[in-house]
Amino acid sequence: MRPFAIFGLFLVSWSSALRAQSSAGPPERPLVITHVTVIDATGGPPLNDRTVVLSNHRISSVAGAPPATFPEPVHVIDASGKFLIPGLWDMHAHFSERDYLPLYLVNGVTGLRIMWGDSTHHEMRNQIEARTLVGPRMVIASSIIDGPSPFGPAPFPSIRPTRREKQLTRRNRRALISLRSIRSSRVISISLS
Repeated sequence: MRPFAIFGLFLVSWSSALRAQSSAGPPERPLVITHVTVIDATGGPPLNDRTVVLSNHRISSVAGAPPATFPEPVHVIDASGKFLIPGLWDMHAHFSERDYLPLYLVNGVTGLRIMWGDSTHHEMRNQIEARTLVGPRMVIASSIIDGPSPFGPAPFPSIRPTRREKQLTRRNRRALISLRSIRSSRVISISLS
């Protein structure tokens, strides 16, 4: 089944490459994929011999056998014996190189959640949305916020506990140890003050 899944991933990346064309050009023709087996990832059985129509970078229809003709000029791909799957998401991505973006698409990843976002990621996302860069959709988290022993060099904000917070932490730790030592007894409340 691997070659068939790869075909589905090719279709996703081909569609994304079309998306990267300048929006100033002529409107794109819809993409029609005929005779494909659709795996819809709902747990249901595969949908055999389907016609999938993509218009404006979105799936506009999934139907049975294709009509003999189409009402407007379209790109048609005969996918007999092939499978089509939904785009995948990488929900924990760390990267900073533009060259990686097409690799995500080629491997079927059409969405990224960037866990350590910076201005470079926002710039790439803007270019993808403007169709000047080929890449998956991006959801970007904030820049890293680090603790008392910073992970990386400055400019990462660091949160250092105040003297009072350190005292409270020590007191809470002592209370937890006390709670563990009396766990078997019937004591229900412990005062932290």
